[in-house]
Amino acid sequence: MRESNSLSRCALAALVLLVGSALSAPADETTANSATAPRATEPDADSPASSPMTAAPTTAAPMPAPAETAPAASDEPAEADLPWLDDYATGLKAAEAAGRPLVILYHNPADEARTARFERETLHAGAVRDLLDHCTLAKLPQDYRIKAGGEEFELLKHASFAQLAGRVGLAVVDTVHRDSPQFRHVVAALPMTDTPPSQDALVAMLEKYVPEDVLAKLAALEWHEDYGEAIKKAERERRMLFIYFRNEARDAEQEQFERETLSNVRVRRKLGRFVLARLTRSTEIKVQDQPVKLIDHASFSTMYGRQGIAIVDTTEPQSRNFRQVVSAFPFSPRRRYDARRLGVILDLPRGTLTQRTLVYAVRTHPEAPASADGALNEMLAEEAESHSQYQADIDNQGHHNWGNRFQRISARLPGGMVAVEVCAESWPGEELVDAAEECVHSWRQSSGHWGAVSARQPFFGYDMKLGSRAVWYATGIFGGH
Repeated sequence: MRESNSLSRCALAALVLLVGSALSAPADETTANSATAPRATEPDADSPASSPMTAAPTTAAPMPAPAETAPAASDEPAEADLPWLDDYATGLKAAEAAGRPLVILYHNPADEARTARFERETLHAGAVRDLLDHCTLAKLPQDYRIKAGGEEFELLKHASFAQLAGRVGLAVVDTVHRDSPQFRHVVAALPMTDTPPSQDALVAMLEKYVPEDVLAKLAALEWHEDYGEAIKKAERERRMLFIYFRNEARDAEQEQFERETLSNVRVRRKLGRFVLARLTRSTEIKVQDQPVKLIDHASFSTMYGRQGIAIVDTTEPQSRNFRQVVSAFPFSPRRRYDARRLGVILDLPRGTLTQRTLVYAVRTHPEAPASADGALNEMLAEEAESHSQYQADIDNQGHHNWGNRFQRISARLPGGMVAVEVCAESWPGEELVDAAEECVHSWRQSSGHWGAVSARQPFFGYDMKLGSRAVWYATGIFGGH
């Protein structure tokens, strides 16, 4: 147990933030392997189908990047665009006919990059997208004009949109409650200032006007008690598998998690995107005809045998992450997985176990650093993994060969962006989540590093690997101007 006022190993090592310079710093390492999540019954070792029991490759997982500016293509299918209408009257009629609220996005045609980023990073995210799928949507330019009462005027300047004060943003028109005096009135609005509306603010606004039966459906959960059935369904429906491991005997930790976290309405809506399995730690599967506790399988090694939550990627059979455990968060006295933390876990970008864990640590830091709020870039994620692995292989933390890597990475970034890199290492022997949080804490001790980690970065890639000295090595690489 280290003293609370002691600096981390990374801070003591005087880490150096690199933006195109070839300086180096003391080292980190990373050589963690992950195993494929088992089927309900595993084939024999000499069977041609036994490959799922082999260790996963240690190269970086393909990470989807925004289609508009991605320097490298992704194999992942793009999420369907929101079905925007471009005419106010058409939107109003469609919303009334469907019994759905009308959501209007006013945008500035001269700043389409900002609008596209807001749609990609906020409107397509988790619970926001779930709610928008049950609304009628209209996207109108800021100067959109209509005719009413024999006059033509800019719709945004009408008194009903006064909450937006002539600015771009979102507005909700109640086209659901016909008996209400607010029917066909603007009932809520969120202007887009220098900081766009947050996901939480949008969810809080939308859930007031989406029909109650829709909210109930979004919050309804189906738990599977059989691992084999759950993973087969997840693969069939190409949804991720969320596993809640719990002790056989109920305890205070379990009861608190179920009462305060799993019952949260926003959490339940997000969980609706997953296939859910609720299993005890004694749940067994067959491996080579021998019973094995699932939680003791190599793929769940970072659960450390404890109750908690894990996520298996069962979405794309062609992906290197297919049937890999991509999240493992065992319960710990050091942290409580409340609704906020679980919400972050459920919204993590696609990637490997170590990539997603380090992104989680950044996003849940108390000071809310913004570097992981942008677009996770496939190329930067691969570079972060590669460098973390290199540090692990040589058992030495540092920005090794940065001069050459900087040139290579920057040349692949769009729009004249340049690469920025941060590195850190954990204390020896820390568990995965503890190590990720320690590395972020280390960056906080350096003003240069924290300037990069805390700033909003258009593109980012994070990863960490385990070295031979039981030290985790973390790398963050950003693309910015």
